[in-house]
Amino acid sequence: MTAQKCVLVTGIGGNVAQGVLRILAEIEPDLRIVGTNTFLASGGNHLCDTVHVVPPAVDPTFRSALLSIAERERPDLLIPCTDAETLALSLLSDVLPRIAVSPPDVCSTFIDKHLTAQAFSRAGLPFARSALPSAYGGSFGRVIVKPREGRGSRGLVFDPPRPWEFDDTHVVQELLEGDEVTIGFYVTRARSLHGFLVMRRMLQDGTTIACEVTRRHDAAVSALLERLVSALDIRGSCNLQAIVTVDGRIMPFEVNGRFSGTTSIRHHFGLRDVEYTLDEHLWERDPKPVVLSQGSAHRLLMDVIYPGLGLDEPKNKRNRHWIF
Repeated sequence: MTAQKCVLVTGIGGNVAQGVLRILAEIEPDLRIVGTNTFLASGGNHLCDTVHVVPPAVDPTFRSALLSIAERERPDLLIPCTDAETLALSLLSDVLPRIAVSPPDVCSTFIDKHLTAQAFSRAGLPFARSALPSAYGGSFGRVIVKPREGRGSRGLVFDPPRPWEFDDTHVVQELLEGDEVTIGFYVTRARSLHGFLVMRRMLQDGTTIACEVTRRHDAAVSALLERLVSALDIRGSCNLQAIVTVDGRIMPFEVNGRFSGTTSIRHHFGLRDVEYTLDEHLWERDPKPVVLSQGSAHRLLMDVIYPGLGLDEPKNKRNRHWIF
């Protein structure tokens, strides 16, 4: 009898990991799923066989905690679902080889918006004009100031009167006008662009609440991604955020070097990057072809009900629960 495969997913308190977990349950229901999070109970617990609490990825004890969990659970594949954990797990690839992640230098670049802008500039790729506050000369017109390592649209300041007064943990970026698009793409272990999907989206507090597939920009996006993949050693699932300007240019302004919040949506429109990850890392086979389709999606809020259990009590898929 073949041993049951185990996949460890980090950050199960967030919508990225919960989307990954739902896909895993759909495509490989026999997998044993281990989840980790920085607090005990979350919306992702009911999708996991076992849940472990870990310190934040920037904590010095994160490495030993994760290694201890891996020694106990023996995962066949690890999937990080937050930016900080993406970098932290990439640094463990010497001892935990089955991690769905890019090399550490790529992860550290994409976590930092200033380093991302520099990488695009070195590669001759378009990117929203960016500068550290200490070097900003006031030439961008309208601007947005962001934390260099921020996420989820936290800490954004639009058109501050004196952008240069922020410290250099921030970045000043040109505020582009046009339609925002999210571009999910997958790069194989052999560094080949396997496919991509462009979606026009609506945001609320940094989270996609509605989106639709658009194929209008495929030629330009394909050329851009091919150049990006040639310039940087990207592996696996990745997400590029961009503005389609009024004159039709694709202008990236941020990259997430991991699965993103729209992973669970694009899975249904043909970019099945969780499935490609299992193909390559778990089953040792070429990823399935990309077959895109049209459509749109809307997000809604639902509840996981655990009768008789308090907030601080451990929970997983074996606890009685229902979704309402």
